[in-house]
Amino acid sequence: MTSSEIIFESYNRVVERSYDRAFEESGKDDPLKVRESNVSRFLDEEIGTWETTPLAEMEGLTPKEYFGRLADFDDVVDHVKIGAKMCDRGLPELLVDKLMSYGSRAVDTLLQMASDRNMLENEDDIYIPLIAVRILGERRVSTANNFLVELIKTLNEDKELMVEEITDALINIGEPCVGVLISELDNTDEIGYIHEYLLTALVKIGKERKTDEIYRCIKNTFLKMDDKILGAMCVGDYGDGRAIPALKGYVKKNASKLDKQTFLEIKAAVKRLGGIVEDMDGDFA
Repeated sequence: MTSSEIIFESYNRVVERSYDRAFEESGKDDPLKVRESNVSRFLDEEIGTWETTPLAEMEGLTPKEYFGRLADFDDVVDHVKIGAKMCDRGLPELLVDKLMSYGSRAVDTLLQMASDRNMLENEDDIYIPLIAVRILGERRVSTANNFLVELIKTLNEDKELMVEEITDALINIGEPCVGVLISELDNTDEIGYIHEYLLTALVKIGKERKTDEIYRCIKNTFLKMDDKILGAMCVGDYGDGRAIPALKGYVKKNASKLDKQTFLEIKAAVKRLGGIVEDMDGDFA
């Protein structure tokens, strides 16, 4: 194996050990009850130790020393590409730190990797653009906001992994993405697959910093979209009680066309927003 393969295999073993410890502590009886907090705690402990522990197979170099010695930008990028395909849970932070130390050059390279159509269409290489997008999100690269929205619009349902990764990146970047998300949703007449993800991102960002503009966009998007079940869930998640009259008004106006599941989801959203729901049954009956 090459030195890069050795270091990433070592990293994978550490990650696996962290999950094993979390399982032993809280998931013996039910694997679904393994707490994410335990996973994060053990990952921090194990990876922190791994970073400064000499590796015999690396002639005594620690991972911190190994990544620190990468002196050439192209070599760093090559490690990112190899790690993207090898690592089970993202890249070692030591490598990401090294990459991002190159500033705008690193960002430009991540943008290029994220939008590489050949990689996106390749079963093995698709993990490279996935990792590139993840880094942009986790490092909150605010200048990538427009790029990510334009990129997600080029994708179809068969690229669900990439769509979800971009959505998570937008959420992680947060407030700098609000304007471009509102603009995209407001200027779209048909809310399809991709715009549903963009709506979800806006709701998750906006619920922590509510504004009139975000509220109006979410409400208007609900009225435009075909999937009223998802729309009602988003309105309820956002948590602005001003949407109650709009939801009730929609039911009253469209009662004859609503199926029961859609009605119940809208009713649930009204209740979550603090509205009275007893008067809604008569509209749907």
